Amino acid sequence: MTETFGKIQQPENCPNLVVPKVNPVIWDHLTAPVKGLDLKLHRCQRPMVKGLTAFVNNLEEVTDTDGDIVGLLSNAVFELSMLRKELIKPEIHPRYKHLCKDSVKTTQWLFGDDLAKTMKDLAEQHKAAGVMRQPKRGQVQRFSRQPYPASFANQQRYQQAGWYQGSRAPQSQSFWGQRNNKAFQYARGATTMKRPYSGNRKPRH
Repeated sequence: MTETFGKIQQPENCPNLVVPKVNPVIWDHLTAPVKGLDLKLHRCQRPMVKGLTAFVNNLEEVTDTDGDIVGLLSNAVFELSMLRKELIKPEIHPRYKHLCKDSVKTTQWLFGDDLAKTMKDLAEQHKAAGVMRQPKRGQVQRFSRQPYPASFANQQRYQQAGWYQGSRAPQSQSFWGQRNNKAFQYARGATTMKRPYSGNRKPRH
């Protein structure tokens, strides 16, 4: 098969009629399983590209049927290239996953000739999209929750009662568990009840 491939020469006016290779910048960072799958698809593409090249070299007058044959074979090569991109896509940073779309032209390299420029443009677009994007729900500024506006003296009472500390959110202690807390009773306006005097207790002087 290698000898047969060597007999078929690429037309000068069809520089992209080749089996595309993965750009070195991306290939060097792929895992071994992904590299193995890509090489298998690369080997499947090669006979199709060579067969298409041989057919084009032997054309003298292009008929409608000839055009259909070239279109079908070219589409099969294109679909295999897109499948290779989809297999590589999980290995690429989310910011640059746009490289795997069909809008990025495949040449002799799977992700185009000027990959560095394409990645730079994608980074700028991603940055611009982040500026224009509105904040989602739950990302708005949150304010500390307090029972109601209070002076500094009242804030100290709330802290003693366990409602909050400084500007932080309320503690996880149960609200109803504070009933027996004197500071809680005071903050809630509870009055202090004096015990009745008994004869067994001597009054203080």
